[in-house]
Order: sequence, then structure tokens, then C-alpha cells
Amino acid sequence: MVNKKIYTAIAVFSALFLGLACWGFGLLSSENFVAGSTLDCSEEVPRTSFIELSAEGLKGKLDVILSPFTPDPDWMENVYWDENEVPKFISGTFTGRRVDSAESALMALEDIKDIMRIRDVNEEFELEREDRREHMHHYRFQQVYNGIPVYGKQLIVSADPNGKVSSLSGGYVPGLSINTIATLSKEQVSKIVNDAFARDSVSGDIRIDHQGLRIFRYDSEFRLAYYIYAGDDTFMIDAHSGTILDRSSLVMG
Repeated sequence: MVNKKIYTAIAVFSALFLGLACWGFGLLSSENFVAGSTLDCSEEVPRTSFIELSAEGLKGKLDVILSPFTPDPDWMENVYWDENEVPKFISGTFTGRRVDSAESALMALEDIKDIMRIRDVNEEFELEREDRREHMHHYRFQQVYNGIPVYGKQLIVSADPNGKVSSLSGGYVPGLSINTIATLSKEQVSKIVNDAFARDSVSGDIRIDHQGLRIFRYDSEFRLAYYIYAGDDTFMIDAHSGTILDRSSLVMG
């Protein structure tokens, strides 16, 4: 009987200790803790009080806790919105996180994913370029959908050499939902390009350089398109219908 009481006391103490640890890391909030319920730190709760209990998650939380920076109290007043009510520019420190790498810059996007209406930061962004200058570091992320770049849509997180975020700029399209399996082959699309030059009475072999698929905006809709360099022109060709969505000259003049 004594041993049973000791074991019970140990179990209660362990549960309380784990509860306090979870609470201290922001995993639980008072509205999510119910007396007598099973304590499970891995159970998802509203995002404002939950971070995944993992090495990466804990590091992300500690990055904020240990950072010497605090977000500007009025940073929401320095947000400039696009036509879809998504921020296209934020001036000032919008996160308390120290940003000194591409990984921490991506986590800074995670900090504002709700206002940006980003579904999954890791799935929707790929690092395109990291530009480190004397007075400012820039981290450019390309938006992707099902692994396909969204044409002209990048987000740039800028921070000073100490890691203090100074701005966010660029563009992002939330809620994309399109078929990303091309109906036409590269050979079929190449013929469409050659036919376009033939109509222009251009003779001779035209070098066609396929740049891959893109998500391209056309008439307020987003379509799957082949992005092609051909001769002195670029083409965006609908990957399902073969329609030439855009043709631009590479020659300045």
C-alpha cells in the first residue's frame, strides 16, 4: 500500500512537471488545459499556443525567446496590401526572431503566416537567392505550388547584419488550386512555337530552350504553362490547351 502511494505521488509529480514544462514553452494555454484530462504535448491546439514538440520546433521557440529584438509595436500600421488583401510590403521589425540564415528567415515567414494566409511555409517556399551585403542581408524565397514555381511571386526577408528584421517585400498568392499535370508534351509545345515563328515568316532553325513549367497568371486566372526561350522571344504556353498566353521579346529596343 505504501509503495502504491509512492508510485502515485511520483506519477502526479511527473505529470505536473511535464505540464509546467509544456506551458513554459508555449505549448499549452489556460483555455486548453482541463483538470483531469490526459496531458499530451503533441496534441494540436490553436496555433497561438502550440508549437511542435521537436528539436526544430524547440529551437525555433528558443530563437524567439533568446533574441534581443522585439517586434515594432506598430508594425501592423506599416503594412501595404495588394489587391487580394495580402501584404506586399512590411516596413519595420515584424518578428522578434533573429534572422541570420535562410532557415531563420523562413521561420520569420512562419511567424506571420496567418496575416499572409500561407498554408505551409515549408511546402510553398524555396530559397532562390541569399544576398549578403555590408549593411543588409536579403533572403529571397520563390513561391511554389506542387513544386512548380509561381511566376513572378517571391518574398524577400531583409535583416541587418545583427539579424534584426527590417522589412518584407514581394508577392504571394494564397489559395491556389489548379491541375499541375501537363496535358501537352514538350514536343507538342515546341511545334506550337515553331508554328508561331512560321506565321511571322521567320525561316531557319529556331533554337527552343524549355525552362520548365510555371504557374502563370492570365486574365485574372492562374494556369499551368510551359516557359520557353525561343530565338529572341520568351513564351508562356498553356500546358493543357496550347494557347500562347504570353510572348515577349528579349531584345531591348
